[in-house]
Amino acid sequence: MKNTRKILLIVEPSDYTYTVLFSVDDDNWDTSNHCIQISASECDLTTHLQAFDSAVEFTVDALDDRRVIVNITDPLTAIYTRGKQRSIRDILQKDLKYKISYHKSGSTGKRDIISESSMAEVEGLDAGESYCFMVAAFIPSRPKATQQGAWSTQHCTQGHKDNLQDLSVGAWVGCVFAWVGFFTQGAGLS
Repeated sequence: MKNTRKILLIVEPSDYTYTVLFSVDDDNWDTSNHCIQISASECDLTTHLQAFDSAVEFTVDALDDRRVIVNITDPLTAIYTRGKQRSIRDILQKDLKYKISYHKSGSTGKRDIISESSMAEVEGLDAGESYCFMVAAFIPSRPKATQQGAWSTQHCTQGHKDNLQDLSVGAWVGCVFAWVGFFTQGAGLS
């Protein structure tokens, strides 16, 4: 998550000094220049693990004209257990939620929903309209300043309006007059 620090806390400080080794793949271990032979009870690994602050990836699939499903891929962490990379869902479990922000394409009015899982149904959309979605990890148990992760890139659905819906009132009036004129003229020729 953006704007968060990665601090390793040593729970029981002692008279020992510590050198912190870390690995992002459970294989290639490295040291932090700030954490070699330290006697302090914490080590800041933020600069080393910053590359793992990635935004959420997701897809949007239409269920029908008024509903979509947002499928979210839980981001992977730099933590491995028995050689398997763990996701933020593995670490945070039920505390992980997702904030989904969406709006009608071309509109500034947005709506937010909170999803308890990696799949959310968004209902009440206007049929035929294009909608744009963004997703961010959301952890309500954290302090307000660090509850939300980085927003994903925006994904928009394709609208499929009927061209007749796009006609203005003036265009409709013109069509009616043309139609009446055509049939009136056609009736006079018979």
